[in-house]
Amino acid sequence: MAYNGIGLVTPRGSGTNGYVQRNLGALKPHQRGQQRKSFDDYRQPAVTKKPNKAILEHNRKRKIELKLLLLEEDLKSRGLSDEEIKKRVEKDRKYLRRRLTSGDDISSEKEYSISQ
Repeated sequence: MAYNGIGLVTPRGSGTNGYVQRNLGALKPHQRGQQRKSFDDYRQPAVTKKPNKAILEHNRKRKIELKLLLLEEDLKSRGLSDEEIKKRVEKDRKYLRRRLTSGDDISSEKEYSISQ
């Protein structure tokens, strides 16, 4: 099975079928001097997408509700009545929503609103 002195004389006992393939990974002498292209040469430039405004708005509203939930838990731990808690939470919800619609950043606000 040896061709041009390459390969096994007999495949018996070798655990292979004796088929000989070219080594395509080896560089030929005339290719060694050439520069290979890197992965970055083939890569497309990154496309930046604009954020979805609806998702950003939804995240801002979630932050507001989280602050209100923390306020509600704090007021319950202080022992206030449920009616008083609802009033304060609604008051702060209106305040924070108004700030959100005016474009103010509410993330710089304290952990929860000013009506403590």
